[in-house]
Amino acid sequence: MKKTDTQIQRDGRRMLNRLLSYLKPYRRELAFGIFVLAVLAALDTIFPIMLREGIDRFAETGSLEGIWEYVGIYIALIALSTVFVSLGLKSWARSWGYLLNALRRDLFGKLECLSLDYYDTARSGWIIERFMRDVDIIAFFPTKFVHQRGSCVFRLVFFAVVMLALDWRMGLIIMATIPLILLLIKFFSILMIKRQRETRRQGSDMTAFFSETVTGAKNIKCLNLEDRLTEEFHEQSTQVKKVSMSLIRVNSAYAQAIYFMGCLTMGIVVTLGTSLCLDYSMSVGTLAAFISYATALYNNIVSLSAVGERYQNCKAAMERFFSLLDQPVRVDDTPEVKAQYPDEAAIAHLPKLHGGITFENVHFSYEDGQTVFRGLNLTIRPGETIALVGETGAGKTTLVNLACRFYEPTEGRILLDGQDYRNLPLRYIYKNLGYVLQSPHLFSGSILENIRYGRLDATDEEVKAAARMVYADAFISRLAEGYQTDVGEGGSLLSTGERQLVSFARALLVDPSILVLDEATASVDSETEVLISKATEALIEGRTTFIIAHRLSTARGADRILVVDHGAVVEDGTHEELMAARGYYYRLNLRQYENELLA
Repeated sequence: MKKTDTQIQRDGRRMLNRLLSYLKPYRRELAFGIFVLAVLAALDTIFPIMLREGIDRFAETGSLEGIWEYVGIYIALIALSTVFVSLGLKSWARSWGYLLNALRRDLFGKLECLSLDYYDTARSGWIIERFMRDVDIIAFFPTKFVHQRGSCVFRLVFFAVVMLALDWRMGLIIMATIPLILLLIKFFSILMIKRQRETRRQGSDMTAFFSETVTGAKNIKCLNLEDRLTEEFHEQSTQVKKVSMSLIRVNSAYAQAIYFMGCLTMGIVVTLGTSLCLDYSMSVGTLAAFISYATALYNNIVSLSAVGERYQNCKAAMERFFSLLDQPVRVDDTPEVKAQYPDEAAIAHLPKLHGGITFENVHFSYEDGQTVFRGLNLTIRPGETIALVGETGAGKTTLVNLACRFYEPTEGRILLDGQDYRNLPLRYIYKNLGYVLQSPHLFSGSILENIRYGRLDATDEEVKAAARMVYADAFISRLAEGYQTDVGEGGSLLSTGERQLVSFARALLVDPSILVLDEATASVDSETEVLISKATEALIEGRTTFIIAHRLSTARGADRILVVDHGAVVEDGTHEELMAARGYYYRLNLRQYENELLA
Protein backbone atom coordinates (compact mmCIF):
# COMPACT_ATOMS: atom_id res chain seq x y z
CA MET A 1 0.00 0.00 0.00
CA LYS A 2 1.44 3.35 -1.07
CA LYS A 3 2.03 5.84 1.74
CA THR A 4 0.43 9.27 1.71
CA ASP A 5 2.54 12.44 1.85
CA THR A 6 1.45 12.91 5.47
CA GLN A 7 2.62 9.40 6.39
CA ILE A 8 5.92 9.95 4.59
CA GLN A 9 6.48 13.22 6.47
CA ARG A 10 5.56 11.55 9.77
CA ASP A 11 7.97 8.68 9.08
CA GLY A 12 10.68 11.21 8.21
CA ARG A 13 10.18 13.09 11.49
CA ARG A 14 10.17 9.83 13.42
CA MET A 15 13.46 8.72 11.87
CA LEU A 16 15.03 12.14 12.40
CA ASN A 17 13.98 12.13 16.07
CA ARG A 18 15.39 8.65 16.43
CA LEU A 19 18.64 9.80 14.90
CA LEU A 20 18.85 12.91 17.07
CA SER A 21 18.31 10.71 20.14
CA TYR A 22 21.84 9.42 19.54
CA LEU A 23 23.09 12.92 20.39
CA LYS A 24 21.39 13.07 23.81
CA PRO A 25 24.69 12.44 25.66
CA TYR A 26 26.00 15.54 23.86
CA ARG A 27 23.10 17.87 24.66
CA ARG A 28 25.37 20.42 26.34
CA GLU A 29 27.75 20.29 23.41
CA LEU A 30 24.89 20.94 21.00
CA ALA A 31 23.46 23.72 23.18
CA PHE A 32 26.85 25.40 23.21
CA GLY A 33 27.08 24.98 19.44
CA ILE A 34 23.69 26.68 19.00
CA PHE A 35 24.79 29.51 21.28
CA VAL A 36 27.88 29.95 19.10
CA LEU A 37 25.65 30.10 16.00
CA ALA A 38 23.57 32.88 17.56
CA VAL A 39 26.70 34.87 18.42
CA LEU A 40 28.13 34.46 14.92
CA ALA A 41 24.79 35.49 13.36
CA ALA A 42 24.76 38.59 15.55
CA LEU A 43 28.31 39.43 14.54
CA ASP A 44 27.44 38.95 10.85
CA THR A 45 24.55 41.38 11.38
CA ILE A 46 26.94 43.99 12.76
CA PHE A 47 29.37 43.98 9.80
CA PRO A 48 26.96 45.68 7.31
CA ILE A 49 26.23 48.30 10.00
CA MET A 50 29.98 48.85 10.25
CA LEU A 51 30.09 49.22 6.47
CA ARG A 52 27.28 51.79 6.64
CA GLU A 53 29.09 53.73 9.37
CA GLY A 54 32.35 53.65 7.44
CA ILE A 55 30.83 55.02 4.23
CA ASP A 56 28.62 57.66 5.86
CA ARG A 57 31.20 58.73 8.44
CA PHE A 58 34.37 58.74 6.37
CA ALA A 59 33.65 58.47 2.64
CA GLU A 60 30.74 60.90 2.59
CA THR A 61 32.24 63.47 4.92
CA GLY A 62 35.80 63.13 3.64
CA SER A 63 37.04 63.18 7.24
CA LEU A 64 39.23 60.44 8.78
CA GLU A 65 38.60 61.53 12.33
CA GLY A 66 38.09 58.41 14.50
CA ILE A 67 39.32 56.06 11.75
CA TRP A 68 41.67 54.15 14.08
CA GLU A 69 38.93 53.50 16.61
CA TYR A 70 36.77 52.26 13.74
CA VAL A 71 39.54 49.98 12.44
CA GLY A 72 40.16 48.68 15.97
CA ILE A 73 36.48 47.79 16.46
CA TYR A 74 36.40 46.10 13.04
CA ILE A 75 39.50 44.02 13.78
CA ALA A 76 38.10 43.09 17.20
CA LEU A 77 34.87 41.89 15.59
CA ILE A 78 36.85 39.81 13.08
CA ALA A 79 38.97 38.31 15.87
CA LEU A 80 35.85 37.54 17.91
CA SER A 81 34.22 35.88 14.89
CA THR A 82 37.35 33.80 14.30
CA VAL A 83 37.35 32.57 17.90
CA PHE A 84 33.67 31.62 17.80
CA VAL A 85 34.05 29.93 14.40
CA SER A 86 36.84 27.79 15.86
CA LEU A 87 34.78 26.95 18.96
CA GLY A 88 31.77 26.08 16.80
CA LEU A 89 33.74 23.83 14.47
CA LYS A 90 35.24 21.92 17.40
CA SER A 91 31.82 21.51 18.99
CA TRP A 92 30.21 20.18 15.81
CA ALA A 93 33.20 17.95 15.03
CA ARG A 94 32.94 16.28 18.44
CA SER A 95 29.22 15.70 17.96
CA TRP A 96 29.80 14.30 14.47
CA GLY A 97 32.55 11.96 15.67
CA TYR A 98 30.38 10.65 18.50
CA LEU A 99 27.41 10.05 16.22
CA LEU A 100 29.50 8.31 13.55
CA ASN A 101 31.02 5.99 16.14
CA ALA A 102 27.64 5.25 17.76
CA LEU A 103 25.95 4.43 14.43
CA ARG A 104 28.75 2.13 13.30
CA ARG A 105 28.87 0.44 16.69
CA ASP A 106 25.12 -0.25 16.68
CA LEU A 107 25.09 -1.46 13.07
CA PHE A 108 28.06 -3.78 13.58
CA GLY A 109 26.48 -5.13 16.77
CA LYS A 110 23.25 -5.77 14.86
CA LEU A 111 25.07 -7.56 12.05
CA GLU A 112 26.82 -9.76 14.59
CA CYS A 113 23.58 -10.88 16.26
CA LEU A 114 21.44 -11.33 13.14
CA SER A 115 20.39 -14.90 12.48
CA LEU A 116 21.89 -17.01 9.73
CA ASP A 117 18.71 -16.80 7.66
CA TYR A 118 19.33 -13.09 7.04
CA TYR A 119 22.73 -13.74 5.47
CA ASP A 120 21.22 -16.45 3.28
CA THR A 121 19.35 -13.78 1.30
CA ALA A 122 21.12 -10.43 1.94
CA ARG A 123 23.70 -9.24 -0.59
CA SER A 124 27.08 -8.48 0.96
CA GLY A 125 27.53 -5.43 -1.31
CA TRP A 126 24.26 -3.98 -0.06
CA ILE A 127 25.32 -4.42 3.58
CA ILE A 128 28.75 -2.87 2.96
CA GLU A 129 27.07 0.10 1.26
CA ARG A 130 24.96 0.67 4.38
CA PHE A 131 27.97 0.44 6.71
CA MET A 132 30.23 2.72 4.71
CA ARG A 133 28.25 5.24 2.65
CA ASP A 134 24.91 5.52 4.43
CA VAL A 135 26.42 5.80 7.90
CA ASP A 136 28.64 8.65 6.69
CA ILE A 137 25.66 10.48 5.17
CA ILE A 138 23.56 10.00 8.30
CA ALA A 139 26.26 10.99 10.76
CA PHE A 140 27.16 14.12 8.82
CA PHE A 141 23.59 15.35 8.42
CA PRO A 142 22.32 16.06 11.99
CA THR A 143 25.31 18.18 12.96
CA LYS A 144 25.28 19.89 9.56
CA PHE A 145 21.48 20.19 9.71
CA VAL A 146 21.48 21.87 13.12
CA HIS A 147 24.56 23.95 12.29
CA GLN A 148 23.46 25.18 8.87
CA ARG A 149 19.74 25.54 9.52
CA GLY A 150 20.34 27.20 12.90
CA SER A 151 22.88 29.55 11.39
CA CYS A 152 20.52 30.49 8.53
CA VAL A 153 17.49 31.00 10.78
CA PHE A 154 19.40 33.23 13.20
CA ARG A 155 20.74 35.33 10.33
CA LEU A 156 17.35 35.66 8.63
CA VAL A 157 15.72 36.86 11.86
CA PHE A 158 18.52 39.27 12.77
CA PHE A 159 18.81 40.62 9.22
CA ALA A 160 15.03 41.15 8.93
CA VAL A 161 14.89 43.08 12.23
CA VAL A 162 17.83 45.33 11.34
CA MET A 163 16.62 45.97 7.75
CA LEU A 164 13.18 47.01 8.97
CA ALA A 165 14.83 49.27 11.55
CA LEU A 166 17.06 50.87 8.91
CA ASP A 167 14.30 51.44 6.31
CA TRP A 168 11.00 49.62 6.48
CA ARG A 169 10.23 50.18 2.79
CA MET A 170 13.42 48.54 1.57
CA GLY A 171 13.13 45.85 4.23
CA LEU A 172 9.62 44.86 3.15
CA ILE A 173 10.53 44.83 -0.55
CA ILE A 174 13.54 42.58 0.03
CA MET A 175 11.53 40.22 2.25
CA ALA A 176 8.73 40.13 -0.35
CA THR A 177 11.10 38.31 -2.74
CA ILE A 178 11.67 35.50 -0.20
CA PRO A 179 8.38 33.62 -0.92
CA LEU A 180 9.13 33.69 -4.66
CA ILE A 181 12.58 32.21 -4.11
CA LEU A 182 11.15 29.56 -1.75
CA LEU A 183 8.49 28.54 -4.32
CA LEU A 184 11.20 28.20 -6.94
CA ILE A 185 13.30 26.09 -4.60
CA LYS A 186 10.29 23.88 -3.75
CA PHE A 187 9.51 23.26 -7.43
CA PHE A 188 13.04 22.19 -8.28
CA SER A 189 13.43 20.20 -5.06
CA ILE A 190 10.57 17.89 -6.08
CA LEU A 191 12.25 17.26 -9.44
CA MET A 192 15.66 16.69 -7.88
CA ILE A 193 14.40 14.32 -5.18
CA LYS A 194 12.93 11.95 -7.79
CA ARG A 195 16.15 11.89 -9.79
CA GLN A 196 18.32 11.58 -6.69
CA ARG A 197 16.40 8.50 -5.54
CA GLU A 198 16.84 6.87 -8.91
CA THR A 199 20.54 7.79 -8.94
CA ARG A 200 21.07 6.31 -5.49
CA ARG A 201 19.18 3.13 -6.38
CA GLN A 202 21.16 2.62 -9.57
CA GLY A 203 24.42 3.48 -7.78
CA SER A 204 23.70 1.03 -4.96
CA ASP A 205 22.98 -1.77 -7.46
CA MET A 206 26.20 -1.02 -9.30
CA THR A 207 28.21 -1.02 -6.04
CA ALA A 208 26.71 -4.36 -5.02
CA PHE A 209 27.49 -5.80 -8.47
CA PHE A 210 31.06 -4.49 -8.30
CA SER A 211 31.58 -5.89 -4.78
CA GLU A 212 30.34 -9.35 -5.78
CA THR A 213 32.55 -9.27 -8.88
CA VAL A 214 35.65 -8.51 -6.81
CA THR A 215 34.75 -11.17 -4.22
CA GLY A 216 34.19 -13.81 -6.90
CA ALA A 217 37.21 -12.89 -9.04
CA LYS A 218 38.65 -16.42 -9.01
CA ASN A 219 35.39 -18.05 -10.10
CA ILE A 220 34.92 -15.43 -12.81
CA LYS A 221 38.35 -16.29 -14.24
CA CYS A 222 37.68 -20.03 -14.10
CA LEU A 223 34.28 -19.69 -15.78
CA ASN A 224 35.52 -17.24 -18.43
CA LEU A 225 32.85 -14.74 -17.47
CA GLU A 226 34.98 -11.62 -17.89
CA ASP A 227 33.41 -10.48 -21.17
CA ARG A 228 29.85 -11.13 -20.03
CA LEU A 229 30.31 -9.37 -16.68
CA THR A 230 32.13 -6.48 -18.33
CA GLU A 231 29.15 -6.06 -20.64
CA GLU A 232 26.72 -6.20 -17.68
CA PHE A 233 28.79 -3.64 -15.78
CA HIS A 234 28.90 -1.40 -18.86
CA GLU A 235 25.09 -1.54 -19.07
CA GLN A 236 24.74 -0.68 -15.37
CA SER A 237 27.33 2.08 -15.64
CA THR A 238 25.56 3.53 -18.68
CA GLN A 239 22.26 3.54 -16.82
CA VAL A 240 23.88 5.29 -13.84
CA LYS A 241 25.33 7.86 -16.26
CA LYS A 242 21.89 8.52 -17.77
CA VAL A 243 20.16 9.14 -14.45
CA SER A 244 23.14 11.17 -13.23
CA MET A 245 23.05 13.39 -16.32
CA SER A 246 19.31 13.89 -15.82
CA LEU A 247 20.01 15.02 -12.25
CA ILE A 248 22.78 17.35 -13.47
CA ARG A 249 20.42 18.96 -15.98
CA VAL A 250 17.84 19.66 -13.27
CA ASN A 251 20.57 21.03 -10.97
CA SER A 252 21.79 23.26 -13.78
CA ALA A 253 18.31 24.63 -14.43
CA TYR A 254 17.87 25.19 -10.69
CA ALA A 255 21.16 27.07 -10.43
CA GLN A 256 20.23 29.29 -13.38
CA ALA A 257 16.78 30.07 -11.94
CA ILE A 258 18.20 30.90 -8.52
CA TYR A 259 20.92 33.05 -10.09
CA PHE A 260 18.26 34.97 -12.06
CA MET A 261 16.18 35.54 -8.91
CA GLY A 262 19.27 36.73 -7.04
CA CYS A 263 20.13 39.19 -9.81
CA LEU A 264 16.52 40.35 -9.96
CA THR A 265 16.43 40.94 -6.21
CA MET A 266 19.71 42.83 -6.32
CA GLY A 267 18.49 44.92 -9.24
CA ILE A 268 15.38 45.93 -7.29
CA VAL A 269 17.47 46.83 -4.25
CA VAL A 270 19.96 48.93 -6.24
CA THR A 271 17.26 50.69 -8.31
CA LEU A 272 15.03 51.57 -5.37
CA GLY A 273 17.95 52.37 -3.09
CA THR A 274 19.52 54.69 -5.68
CA SER A 275 16.27 56.62 -6.11
CA LEU A 276 15.99 56.99 -2.32
CA CYS A 277 19.58 58.22 -2.14
CA LEU A 278 18.95 60.78 -4.87
CA ASP A 279 16.07 62.38 -2.96
CA TYR A 280 18.11 62.12 0.27
CA SER A 281 15.65 59.67 1.88
CA MET A 282 18.52 57.22 2.38
CA SER A 283 22.26 57.55 2.82
CA VAL A 284 24.75 55.82 0.54
CA GLY A 285 26.05 53.85 3.52
CA THR A 286 22.55 52.55 4.26
CA LEU A 287 22.17 51.45 0.63
CA ALA A 288 25.51 49.61 0.87
CA ALA A 289 24.28 47.91 4.05
CA PHE A 290 21.05 46.84 2.32
CA ILE A 291 23.01 45.41 -0.64
CA SER A 292 25.13 43.46 1.84
CA TYR A 293 22.05 42.22 3.73
CA ALA A 294 20.23 41.30 0.51
CA THR A 295 23.23 39.31 -0.73
CA ALA A 296 23.60 37.53 2.62
CA LEU A 297 19.84 36.92 2.82
CA TYR A 298 19.82 35.38 -0.64
CA ASN A 299 22.81 33.15 0.17
CA ASN A 300 21.20 31.98 3.42
CA ILE A 301 17.94 31.04 1.69
CA VAL A 302 19.90 29.01 -0.88
CA SER A 303 21.79 27.35 1.99
CA LEU A 304 18.48 26.47 3.66
CA SER A 305 17.32 24.83 0.44
CA ALA A 306 20.59 22.85 0.37
CA VAL A 307 19.74 21.61 3.86
CA GLY A 308 16.42 20.37 2.45
CA GLU A 309 18.21 18.51 -0.35
CA ARG A 310 20.62 16.93 2.12
CA TYR A 311 17.68 15.95 4.28
CA GLN A 312 16.21 13.98 1.38
CA ASN A 313 19.56 12.20 0.90
CA CYS A 314 19.77 11.55 4.61
CA LYS A 315 16.16 10.39 4.76
CA ALA A 316 16.77 7.73 2.10
CA ALA A 317 19.95 6.64 3.90
CA MET A 318 18.07 6.51 7.23
CA GLU A 319 15.35 4.35 5.70
CA ARG A 320 17.93 1.80 4.58
CA PHE A 321 20.00 2.04 7.77
CA PHE A 322 17.10 1.68 10.21
CA SER A 323 15.51 -1.07 8.10
CA LEU A 324 18.73 -3.03 8.65
CA LEU A 325 18.96 -2.03 12.30
CA ASP A 326 15.33 -3.12 12.80
CA GLN A 327 15.74 -6.50 11.14
CA PRO A 328 14.18 -9.09 13.46
CA VAL A 329 16.58 -11.52 15.10
CA ARG A 330 14.69 -14.71 14.37
CA VAL A 331 16.89 -16.92 16.52
CA ASP A 332 17.37 -15.36 19.94
CA ASP A 333 17.08 -16.15 23.62
CA THR A 334 13.67 -15.70 25.19
CA PRO A 335 13.30 -12.98 27.86
CA GLU A 336 13.09 -15.75 30.50
CA VAL A 337 16.38 -17.28 29.35
CA LYS A 338 18.06 -13.85 29.28
CA ALA A 339 16.85 -13.19 32.82
CA GLN A 340 18.09 -16.58 34.03
CA TYR A 341 21.47 -16.32 32.28
CA PRO A 342 22.27 -12.59 32.14
CA ASP A 343 26.03 -12.89 31.65
CA GLU A 344 28.96 -15.20 30.94
CA ALA A 345 29.39 -15.98 34.63
CA ALA A 346 25.88 -17.48 34.79
CA ILE A 347 26.47 -19.48 31.60
CA ALA A 348 29.80 -20.77 32.91
CA HIS A 349 27.99 -22.72 35.65
CA LEU A 350 26.11 -24.82 33.09
CA PRO A 351 27.55 -28.34 32.62
CA LYS A 352 29.16 -29.31 29.32
CA LEU A 353 26.72 -30.80 26.85
CA HIS A 354 26.86 -34.56 26.24
CA GLY A 355 25.59 -34.11 22.69
CA GLY A 356 22.28 -36.01 22.66
CA ILE A 357 19.91 -34.49 20.07
CA THR A 358 16.23 -35.27 19.55
CA PHE A 359 13.92 -33.93 16.84
CA GLU A 360 10.27 -34.13 17.94
CA ASN A 361 7.71 -33.61 15.15
CA VAL A 362 9.84 -30.84 13.65
CA HIS A 363 8.40 -28.72 10.85
CA PHE A 364 10.51 -26.07 9.18
CA SER A 365 9.86 -23.52 6.41
CA TYR A 366 12.04 -20.69 5.14
CA GLU A 367 10.78 -17.11 5.10
CA ASP A 368 10.00 -17.35 1.39
CA GLY A 369 7.50 -20.11 2.15
CA GLN A 370 9.69 -23.02 1.03
CA THR A 371 8.87 -25.96 3.31
CA VAL A 372 11.76 -28.32 4.06
CA PHE A 373 10.66 -30.60 6.91
CA ARG A 374 7.20 -31.83 7.84
CA GLY A 375 6.99 -33.78 11.11
CA LEU A 376 10.65 -34.90 11.33
CA ASN A 377 11.38 -37.27 14.25
CA LEU A 378 14.96 -38.25 14.90
CA THR A 379 17.11 -39.26 17.85
CA ILE A 380 20.90 -38.95 17.90
CA ARG A 381 22.78 -40.42 20.84
CA PRO A 382 25.72 -38.64 22.48
CA GLY A 383 29.00 -39.42 20.74
CA GLU A 384 27.43 -40.80 17.56
CA THR A 385 28.91 -39.98 14.18
CA ILE A 386 26.11 -39.25 11.75
CA ALA A 387 26.70 -38.97 8.01
CA LEU A 388 24.09 -37.07 6.00
CA VAL A 389 23.79 -37.98 2.34
CA GLY A 390 21.36 -37.04 -0.40
CA GLU A 391 20.93 -34.92 -3.48
CA THR A 392 21.70 -31.21 -3.46
CA GLY A 393 18.77 -29.34 -1.89
CA ALA A 394 17.45 -32.43 -0.08
CA GLY A 395 17.73 -30.74 3.32
CA LYS A 396 21.04 -32.02 4.74
CA THR A 397 22.46 -28.61 5.64
CA THR A 398 19.09 -27.39 6.92
CA LEU A 399 18.90 -30.40 9.28
CA VAL A 400 22.34 -29.58 10.67
CA ASN A 401 21.50 -25.87 10.97
CA LEU A 402 18.41 -26.79 12.97
CA ALA A 403 20.41 -29.11 15.22
CA CYS A 404 22.97 -26.33 15.83
CA ARG A 405 20.18 -23.78 16.39
CA PHE A 406 21.22 -21.55 13.54
CA TYR A 407 17.56 -21.94 12.60
CA GLU A 408 14.65 -22.87 14.87
CA PRO A 409 11.70 -25.15 14.05
CA THR A 410 8.54 -23.60 12.70
CA GLU A 411 6.68 -26.26 14.69
CA GLY A 412 7.78 -29.01 17.05
CA ARG A 413 10.89 -28.88 19.18
CA ILE A 414 14.51 -29.99 19.34
CA LEU A 415 16.04 -31.32 22.55
CA LEU A 416 19.66 -31.13 23.63
CA ASP A 417 20.44 -33.68 26.33
CA GLY A 418 16.69 -34.02 26.86
CA GLN A 419 16.00 -30.29 27.23
CA ASP A 420 14.27 -28.02 24.70
CA TYR A 421 17.18 -26.02 23.33
CA ARG A 422 15.09 -22.84 23.34
CA ASN A 423 15.36 -22.99 27.13
CA LEU A 424 19.15 -22.82 26.88
CA PRO A 425 21.18 -19.67 26.13
CA LEU A 426 22.46 -19.44 22.57
CA ARG A 427 26.00 -18.63 23.66
CA TYR A 428 26.08 -21.81 25.74
CA ILE A 429 25.00 -23.93 22.76
CA TYR A 430 27.53 -22.28 20.45
CA LYS A 431 30.31 -22.73 23.01
CA ASN A 432 29.65 -26.47 22.78
CA LEU A 433 29.68 -26.43 18.99
CA GLY A 434 32.45 -26.86 16.42
CA TYR A 435 31.97 -26.30 12.69
CA VAL A 436 34.44 -27.05 9.89
CA LEU A 437 33.27 -25.89 6.47
CA GLN A 438 34.18 -27.35 3.09
CA SER A 439 35.82 -23.99 2.31
CA PRO A 440 36.89 -22.80 5.79
CA HIS A 441 37.12 -19.11 6.52
CA LEU A 442 40.22 -17.78 8.24
CA PHE A 443 40.55 -14.26 9.58
CA SER A 444 43.34 -11.89 8.63
CA GLY A 445 46.22 -12.40 11.04
CA SER A 446 48.60 -15.16 12.02
CA ILE A 447 47.99 -18.91 12.16
CA LEU A 448 48.36 -18.73 15.94
CA GLU A 449 45.64 -16.08 16.21
CA ASN A 450 43.30 -18.02 13.92
CA ILE A 451 43.56 -21.20 15.97
CA ARG A 452 43.16 -19.23 19.21
CA TYR A 453 39.79 -17.93 18.00
CA GLY A 454 38.51 -21.33 19.12
CA ARG A 455 39.20 -20.32 22.73
CA LEU A 456 40.51 -16.82 23.30
CA ASP A 457 42.05 -17.58 26.70
CA ALA A 458 44.13 -20.50 25.36
CA THR A 459 47.90 -20.31 25.87
CA ASP A 460 50.37 -20.57 23.00
CA GLU A 461 51.22 -24.10 24.11
CA GLU A 462 47.57 -25.16 24.12
CA VAL A 463 47.19 -23.74 20.59
CA LYS A 464 50.25 -25.68 19.40
CA ALA A 465 49.06 -28.85 21.14
CA ALA A 466 45.74 -28.64 19.28
CA ALA A 467 47.62 -28.17 16.00
CA ARG A 468 49.78 -31.25 16.72
CA MET A 469 46.70 -33.39 17.48
CA VAL A 470 45.18 -32.68 14.07
CA TYR A 471 48.53 -32.96 12.24
CA ALA A 472 48.64 -29.27 11.34
CA ASP A 473 51.95 -28.74 13.14
CA ALA A 474 53.85 -30.50 10.33
CA PHE A 475 53.12 -27.92 7.66
CA ILE A 476 53.21 -24.98 10.10
CA SER A 477 56.71 -25.84 11.28
CA ARG A 478 57.94 -25.76 7.66
CA LEU A 479 56.83 -22.14 7.24
CA ALA A 480 59.50 -19.45 7.67
CA GLU A 481 57.55 -17.68 10.42
CA GLY A 482 55.86 -20.78 11.81
CA TYR A 483 52.77 -20.00 13.87
CA GLN A 484 53.28 -16.26 13.27
CA THR A 485 52.77 -16.69 9.52
CA ASP A 486 50.13 -14.32 8.17
CA VAL A 487 47.30 -16.25 6.50
CA GLY A 488 46.17 -13.36 4.27
CA GLU A 489 42.63 -12.16 3.67
CA GLY A 490 40.28 -15.12 4.19
CA GLY A 491 43.32 -17.43 4.44
CA SER A 492 44.30 -16.76 0.82
CA LEU A 493 48.04 -17.30 1.50
CA LEU A 494 47.43 -20.91 2.55
CA SER A 495 46.30 -23.84 0.43
CA THR A 496 42.81 -25.31 0.85
CA GLY A 497 44.20 -28.29 2.76
CA GLU A 498 46.27 -26.05 5.05
CA ARG A 499 43.22 -23.91 5.79
CA GLN A 500 41.30 -27.08 6.61
CA LEU A 501 43.94 -28.25 9.09
CA VAL A 502 44.02 -24.83 10.76
CA SER A 503 40.23 -24.89 11.06
CA PHE A 504 40.44 -28.43 12.51
CA ALA A 505 42.88 -27.20 15.15
CA ARG A 506 40.59 -24.28 15.93
CA ALA A 507 37.60 -26.62 16.32
CA LEU A 508 39.59 -28.95 18.57
CA LEU A 509 40.60 -26.02 20.78
CA VAL A 510 36.90 -25.29 21.28
CA ASP A 511 36.56 -28.86 22.63
CA PRO A 512 33.00 -29.06 21.29
CA SER A 513 30.34 -31.58 22.30
CA ILE A 514 28.74 -31.32 18.84
CA LEU A 515 30.88 -31.20 15.72
CA VAL A 516 29.87 -30.50 12.13
CA LEU A 517 32.14 -31.41 9.22
CA ASP A 518 31.02 -30.22 5.80
CA GLU A 519 32.91 -32.65 3.55
CA ALA A 520 36.31 -31.48 4.72
CA THR A 521 38.25 -33.58 2.16
CA ALA A 522 36.28 -32.54 -0.92
CA SER A 523 38.85 -30.15 -2.42
CA VAL A 524 42.33 -31.35 -1.38
CA ASP A 525 45.12 -33.48 -2.80
CA SER A 526 45.55 -37.11 -1.80
CA GLU A 527 48.44 -36.46 0.62
CA THR A 528 46.55 -33.75 2.45
CA GLU A 529 43.42 -35.92 2.40
CA VAL A 530 45.27 -38.57 4.40
CA LEU A 531 46.27 -35.94 6.98
CA ILE A 532 42.73 -34.57 7.15
CA SER A 533 41.31 -38.10 7.55
CA LYS A 534 43.64 -38.65 10.52
CA ALA A 535 42.73 -35.24 11.89
CA THR A 536 39.05 -36.11 11.51
CA GLU A 537 39.50 -39.28 13.55
CA ALA A 538 41.20 -37.30 16.32
CA LEU A 539 38.55 -34.60 16.21
CA ILE A 540 35.40 -36.73 16.26
CA GLU A 541 36.47 -39.02 19.09
CA GLY A 542 33.92 -38.81 21.91
CA ARG A 543 31.85 -36.13 20.16
CA THR A 544 28.44 -36.09 18.50
CA THR A 545 29.46 -35.49 14.89
CA PHE A 546 27.54 -34.60 11.75
CA ILE A 547 29.34 -35.24 8.47
CA ILE A 548 27.67 -33.63 5.46
CA ALA A 549 28.89 -36.10 2.85
CA HIS A 550 29.05 -34.95 -0.75
CA ARG A 551 31.15 -38.02 -1.60
CA LEU A 552 29.59 -41.23 -0.30
CA SER A 553 32.99 -42.74 0.51
CA THR A 554 33.20 -40.23 3.37
CA ALA A 555 30.06 -41.68 4.93
CA ARG A 556 31.16 -45.30 5.15
CA GLY A 557 32.87 -45.08 8.50
CA ALA A 558 29.99 -43.30 10.25
CA ASP A 559 28.02 -44.96 13.05
CA ARG A 560 24.82 -44.11 11.19
CA ILE A 561 24.03 -42.82 7.72
CA LEU A 562 20.90 -40.71 7.29
CA VAL A 563 19.64 -40.51 3.72
CA VAL A 564 17.74 -37.25 3.26
CA ASP A 565 15.36 -36.76 0.34
CA HIS A 566 12.91 -33.85 -0.12
CA GLY A 567 12.98 -32.95 3.59
CA ALA A 568 12.54 -36.48 4.93
CA VAL A 569 14.95 -39.07 6.36
CA VAL A 570 14.12 -41.95 4.01
CA GLU A 571 16.82 -44.36 5.21
CA ASP A 572 18.78 -44.76 8.44
CA GLY A 573 21.52 -47.31 9.14
CA THR A 574 25.15 -48.29 8.65
CA HIS A 575 26.80 -48.49 5.25
CA GLU A 576 26.51 -52.26 5.19
CA GLU A 577 22.85 -52.23 6.25
CA LEU A 578 21.84 -49.66 3.65
CA MET A 579 23.75 -51.37 0.84
CA ALA A 580 22.09 -54.67 1.76
CA ALA A 581 18.65 -52.99 1.69
CA ARG A 582 19.28 -51.97 -1.98
CA GLY A 583 17.25 -48.78 -1.57
CA TYR A 584 17.94 -45.11 -2.25
CA TYR A 585 21.43 -45.18 -0.70
CA TYR A 586 22.37 -48.19 -2.77
CA ARG A 587 21.26 -46.44 -5.97
CA LEU A 588 23.19 -43.26 -4.99
CA ASN A 589 26.35 -45.35 -4.57
CA LEU A 590 25.92 -47.02 -7.93
CA ARG A 591 25.29 -43.71 -9.67
CA GLN A 592 28.34 -42.04 -8.07
CA TYR A 593 30.53 -45.04 -8.89
CA GLU A 594 29.43 -44.93 -12.54
CA ASN A 595 30.14 -41.19 -12.71
CA GLU A 596 33.65 -41.74 -11.31
CA LEU A 597 34.33 -44.41 -13.93
CA LEU A 598 33.13 -42.12 -16.72
CA ALA A 599 35.30 -39.30 -15.42
